[in-house]
Amino acid sequence: MENKKNKGRLYYVFALSTYISSYWKKFAASISVHAIFKILPVGISILSSYMIGAAITGKLVEMRKFFYIIIALILLEGLFYFFDIYISHDIAYRILSELRNIAYSSVDRVAPAAMEGKESGDIISIAMDDITILEWFYAHTIGQWIVALIIPLIALLVIGSFSYKIALSLIPFVFILFFIPVFTAKESDIQGKNLREKMGKLNAQMIDGIQGLMDIISFQGQKIFFSKFIRINDEYQAESVRYVARSAKESAYIILTIGCAILVFQGVSIYTILNGELKIIWLLPLYSLTALVFNPILETMMLSRNYGMIFASTKRVFELFQSKAFVEDTGYLESLDLKEEICVKLDQVSFSYPSKEIQNPLILDGISFEFKQGETVALVGSSGSGKTTITRLLQRFYDSKEGIIQINGIDIRNIKLNALREMITVVPQEMYLFNRSIRENLRMAHPKASERKMIEAVEKAQILDVIERMPQSWDTHVGEKGLKLSGGEKARLALAQAFLKDAPILILDEASANLDSENEKKINEAVNQLKEGRATLVIAHRISTMQSADRIILLKDGKVERQGNFSELINSCEYFQKLIGTDI
Repeated sequence: MENKKNKGRLYYVFALSTYISSYWKKFAASISVHAIFKILPVGISILSSYMIGAAITGKLVEMRKFFYIIIALILLEGLFYFFDIYISHDIAYRILSELRNIAYSSVDRVAPAAMEGKESGDIISIAMDDITILEWFYAHTIGQWIVALIIPLIALLVIGSFSYKIALSLIPFVFILFFIPVFTAKESDIQGKNLREKMGKLNAQMIDGIQGLMDIISFQGQKIFFSKFIRINDEYQAESVRYVARSAKESAYIILTIGCAILVFQGVSIYTILNGELKIIWLLPLYSLTALVFNPILETMMLSRNYGMIFASTKRVFELFQSKAFVEDTGYLESLDLKEEICVKLDQVSFSYPSKEIQNPLILDGISFEFKQGETVALVGSSGSGKTTITRLLQRFYDSKEGIIQINGIDIRNIKLNALREMITVVPQEMYLFNRSIRENLRMAHPKASERKMIEAVEKAQILDVIERMPQSWDTHVGEKGLKLSGGEKARLALAQAFLKDAPILILDEASANLDSENEKKINEAVNQLKEGRATLVIAHRISTMQSADRIILLKDGKVERQGNFSELINSCEYFQKLIGTDI
C-alpha cells in the first residue's frame, strides 16, 4: 500500500464527503432535522426563562398558552430526535456498506501480489474495524459541523440584537473552541495512527493463533505464543491509555473555555442591566440563547477527541483503496481460438520480486521452455529455484521483468486477465476450501455448473463415494480450510474442481506430503485422466511423476540447467542425480 504522508485532514474530509453525493437529499434532510432538534430545547428554555422572568417582574399573562406551546415543543423535540438519529445513521450505514464493497474489490484488484507480506488480520482490521470507525464521521461529524457553523452565528446575531456587548464578549470563546482541535491535531493524528496499527497487529496475532491452534498445541507452543499475544495486547492497552489521556486533556480545555464564557456572559449581562442597556426580563432568555451558541460547538468539539482515530482509520482505508496492482489488465483479447493446439512458451523470461526498499535478486534468469497440448512437462529444482514463480507468471500475478510468455504465439499481456485465467486450471499442493458445503466449494471452479457436470467431475476425481457417505451429502459443510476432510479427500476435491473448470492449460503442484496407498492410487488415476488433452505443467516432487513426464525442465539458481526426459537426465546430469536423492 502506498504511504500518503502529505495528505492532511482536509484532504480526507473531501475524500470521505464524495460518498455523500449519492445521498445528498437525505443528507440535507439530516442537517435540517439536526438543526431543528438543537433549536427546540433552546426554544423551550427561552420560553420557560421568559415565563420565570415575567413572573418575577409581575408581567406574566396567558400562562396556559405558554404552557401548551412548551408541551408541543417537547413532543416535537422527541420526534425530531428520532428522525435525527435515524436519518443520519441510515446514510452512514449505507455508505459504510459501500466502502466495505470497495475495500473487498480493492483487495481483489491488487491480489495476490500486492497482498503478499501483508497480515490478513490487519487487512481485516481495515475492511471491518477502520471502516466501522468512519460511522463517527458520517453520522456524527460532517452534519454536526455544518450545524455548528450556522446555528451559533444565528444565535449570536439574535443576542446582538438585544446587546451587542454580550454578543461580542462571547465571540472570542467561540474561536478558542474551534481552535482547540487544530492545536491538538498533530498529537491526535499520531496517536490515532499508532492505535489503529496496534489494533491491526492484535487482530493479526489473534487470527494466527486461531488458525494455527492445532500446531501450537502440537508443538506445546502455547506459552510462547500467548506471551507474544500478551505483549502486543499490552502495547495496544498502553497506546489506548495515551490516547484517552490526550482526549481527556482536550475535553478539559473545552470545559474550561465554556466555564470562562459563562462567567464573562454573567459579568457583561449584569453590567448592561445595571447601566439600563438591557431589561432584566430578557436575562434568562439570553442565558438560554448562549446554549444555542455553545451546545452545537460543544457537541462537535467533544467528538473532535476522536478525530485522531477517525483520520487514522480514513488514511488506512484510502491507502487500501489506492493500492496499485503489480499487474494492470492491459489485455484487449477476450478469448483465443482454442481450435488450434495449445502451446505455452516462455522465451528468455527474467524476474525478481518487486520491493520498495531494495533491489531483489533475480529469481528467474533467462528462462526458456515450452509445453504443448497433450504433453506433460515437469519442473524440477531445489527450493527457491523458481518453480512456483513460473506458475505465478503464467497466471499474470506478476509480469516478467524481461522476456515474453506466449500462448499460441500471443503475448499473455495482450489477453484480458479474466480470459487468461479462465484458460488455466491450477491444482495447488493444498487447495483452500471454504467453510461452506461441498457443492458451493465445487462451484467456485464453475459457478454455473449443472448438477450433471458436478457429478461427472467428482466421479472422475474418484470422490463421489466419499460425498455420498457424508451426513448431508453434497450439502455437508467441510469446515474452515476443509478441516472435516482428510488430506487425500481434499486433494481429490481439488481435482474435482479442476475437472469442473475444464481449462486447456493445467498447472499441477504435486503434493509433497505422503498419502496412504489407497488415496495415492486414486489421486494418480484422477491426475492421469485430468492431464489428457491438456497442456500440463507439473511441479514435480516424486520420482514417479518425473518418470512419467514427457520432458523435465531442471532448474538451478533461476536458470534452466538441463532439459530432457528422466532417462536422459539420470544418465547424464550429475546435478539431477544429486537432486533426486534429496527432498525437493
